[in-house]
Amino acid sequence: MSPTTSPQPTPMTKPMNIWVIISIVLAIALIGVSVYAFGPLKSTKGDNMVVKSSDQASSDLISFINQVYGAQVGNATLKSTTEKSGLYEIALSISTNGQPTDQTVYVTKDGKYFIPQVIDIADVTKQFQTYQQQQQQGGANVNANVNAVNTNANVNVDTNANTNTAPSPTQPDPTK
Repeated sequence: MSPTTSPQPTPMTKPMNIWVIISIVLAIALIGVSVYAFGPLKSTKGDNMVVKSSDQASSDLISFINQVYGAQVGNATLKSTTEKSGLYEIALSISTNGQPTDQTVYVTKDGKYFIPQVIDIADVTKQFQTYQQQQQQGGANVNANVNAVNTNANVNVDTNANTNTAPSPTQPDPTK
């Protein structure tokens, strides 16, 4: 009887198994790094925001306003709280010398940032475009006061386009 011998591995088989193992290990490492870097384990920019309820955020804000600004603006009372554009919109009434004044202010959902005034970009853009149209149509003496809704941001523009003035020395005379 001849002794049975097991087949000897060929040199091609052994290196291929090593590359398969290395590829699998690298794939697992790549998946692990991807999940850690981009996955749910990591929050946005390292900021772990704890969202407060609208009631808690508005209550904290009213307390803050009364404590810090109460002597200057009077007593603030809550009227309503709604969520708007990722913020809490808080309608409140400030009583100065017995006269209530309604205000709308904003606070972030974590209650960390008080935003007393916002500028509605769409409203201001519309007002600016209206101003430009009036300036192009009117021409002579335009006095525009562009007020953003619920803001104190004023842009006053006064132009006096008098066509009877002499051209400047650096500009050619348009009538010639």
